[in-house]
Amino acid sequence: KIHTSSVQFHVSPEHMPMLIGTKGNNIKKAQALPGIHVIEIRNDNSIHIFADQREQAEAARELLEISAEKVQVDASEVGYIIGKGGEQIRDLQTMSGCRINVEKNSNIISIEGPRASVSKARALIMYTLESLRDTRQSEREIQEMSSELRLMGHIGTGLGLSNSGNRSGYNGVGNNGGVPGLPIGRGGMVRGRGRGGPMMRGRG
Repeated sequence: KIHTSSVQFHVSPEHMPMLIGTKGNNIKKAQALPGIHVIEIRNDNSIHIFADQREQAEAARELLEISAEKVQVDASEVGYIIGKGGEQIRDLQTMSGCRINVEKNSNIISIEGPRASVSKARALIMYTLESLRDTRQSEREIQEMSSELRLMGHIGTGLGLSNSGNRSGYNGVGNNGGVPGLPIGRGGMVRGRGRGGPMMRGRG
């Protein structure tokens, strides 16, 4: 059968396993795209894709051609991308199908893989960092609220306020003109101690 369109590109020998994918998965995915007829890997490390239309061949090339990209992050975020024992970065590699490495003594993350996978890896990294930043922002807001509450507690203690407040019938100086520590009777009378004791009318 005569194929109406084709594209070709070269790949370095060290990148060939990445292009093919585990058990040939990348080749299988590209081969399964609409309009793709044949994908040839030749001895000179060139890749030839034959399809009904050029756009279809280019779509397959997007899944196979190896590219690289670098992402700069804040120095404080590098450890989060790596994760405990490298777990986080391994998960990102598995999900994207790319090689992801933090360049030595830097805050640069290098991504290498098929073009479509590199885009996916970058999106995953940015999503991971956004989650980290949201968490840190929430923690800062909680800390600020806690500091404000502690400050309010100190101010309340300084003014002599308590949770129980003033009990009904007992008043300090300046509250209904009463005498501190003595109960207020009906009609504003202050009751003395002992039975039948004299009653003294408060002011006001």
